[in-house]
Amino acid sequence: MPFNLSTFKTDLTSALDRFDKEAATACCDQLIAALYDPGTRIPAGTLEYTLQVLRNKRLYPLMQKLGDCFIQLGLQTCKIRCQYAQALIDQGIYAAALGILQQLETETRPDTNPAAAEENSEAVGLIGRIYKQQYVNANRPADARIAELMKQAIDHYRQAYVRDPARHLWHGINLVALIARAKEDQLNLGELPDQVPIANQILDHIVDLDSTHTAAAWDFATAIEACIALDIPNEALLWTERYINSAADAFEIASTLRQFREVWGLDMESTVGRQILPLLNAALLRREGGSLTISTTELAQQKAPDPAYVKNLQAILGNDSFRTYAWYVKGLKACSAVARIGETNEVGFGSGFLLDGALVSAALEGQIVLVTNAHVISDNPRLNRGSLTPGRSVATLETVDKTLELKFGKIICSSSIQELDATILAFDDSTQTELQQHRDSICSYPIGDPPAPDGKQRVYIIGHPYGGILKISLQDNIFLACNDRFMQYRTPTEHGSSGSPVFNENWEIIGIHHAGGDNMPLLDSPGRTGKANEGILMSAILQNCPGTAAPALPQKPATVHSS
Repeated sequence: MPFNLSTFKTDLTSALDRFDKEAATACCDQLIAALYDPGTRIPAGTLEYTLQVLRNKRLYPLMQKLGDCFIQLGLQTCKIRCQYAQALIDQGIYAAALGILQQLETETRPDTNPAAAEENSEAVGLIGRIYKQQYVNANRPADARIAELMKQAIDHYRQAYVRDPARHLWHGINLVALIARAKEDQLNLGELPDQVPIANQILDHIVDLDSTHTAAAWDFATAIEACIALDIPNEALLWTERYINSAADAFEIASTLRQFREVWGLDMESTVGRQILPLLNAALLRREGGSLTISTTELAQQKAPDPAYVKNLQAILGNDSFRTYAWYVKGLKACSAVARIGETNEVGFGSGFLLDGALVSAALEGQIVLVTNAHVISDNPRLNRGSLTPGRSVATLETVDKTLELKFGKIICSSSIQELDATILAFDDSTQTELQQHRDSICSYPIGDPPAPDGKQRVYIIGHPYGGILKISLQDNIFLACNDRFMQYRTPTEHGSSGSPVFNENWEIIGIHHAGGDNMPLLDSPGRTGKANEGILMSAILQNCPGTAAPALPQKPATVHSS
């Protein structure tokens, strides 16, 4: 079939709006095939557009694949080369990106190629970004070689900014941030300009843009950073509200968070960090392509905010924007009942979560139980593919007290992999006593309903991928389908995510993750297979427990499990 440019753009945009990476990859493969067809002519603007929309969704490997193809075929506009370099930078491939950008900088020098001044500034800024990131990653400011990276970054951002301050705001705000960081790190880089007048100049310019309704999302982010430099946290919060309610995409918000944490060193101990980091985290998780890994220290600080701080935040933001913050904090509290399961409290094998015993059986009222997969814990490892037994496994609550070694008692009920792949366990008496002492710190999950499978609703997973630190998985998390026992979704999960709770938009638990793969039997297309992750509905698990009136459910063929 001949390549249709209009159809390509429509299909790619639709795939990215759904965050369907498989469909987006198929579109890009069609574009590559068309480029190799000598009878097809595709405008350079289309190629630039394609790289740009992939960047907006942070699909850097796909950007790299396309950019490599474009350059091999001689389709080397300045913008394509910059975007290709951007994809490399965001994957940590600095040397290759630097080579491309340095060549581009030479070719577009204003004294020899005045028409390419903007392309030159873009290349110079990205070179500054590489040196900045290398300095941050090294984390050795006393090393003279590392300090030289900071000097190179400052020189490049300053070069671009002074050429046209009104147009090169992102170069200017990076200059401000790096001067502040160099002084904080006590680097001997010679005489540096005072960052405060530059920050004031930038903020004044953005205020002018905003007054004429010509400010863009990046301008709002830049204004936040200028306020940080000027130590005016409440103004930073107001600009943050503008930013998170703008058209800023996941790429932009993730870049902003990286800058605030890595360059400015913001955390929940600082006034401005406490005010803006939760809002930016929440905004990132609301965007398609957003994902979050959060430290236990930051988690503890955010899930129980000071009431005076909350009151101030609500007063500044108003009810509408404050709801975003409240939603985020509710999600953080949900982390407290997620457990890592392994043979010791140091090495993880899978995940699980705590549940009020009364939801399982009236006889368990007042107790706390744990829910996980049968292929994670069971009393029949041979039937359940190498699962741990209760006697040789422990659970750890990373966000409550990671030193606690929670030991299990008996299995209350278990349904094999061939059925519901779920196990509910009691804890031994001493562990139950310890858990009751921490009860106020542990979230009590309400049971909720799955969303409508309309291709727009999202679900959320919290677990311990690879047995490591807690991670909220919110990237590519469209709810696909469900029946009376199982549900499928596109939330990405990794080894060790088995047994993780699955939540709806209201942070109500709707099921437990258990499987995923490229050839899953699709619930909404009987007889067909495809890429999907799968969970078991909590309603089905609880109905199938002894002591309930629900009959046992029929068996289901085994699927590919992610633990």
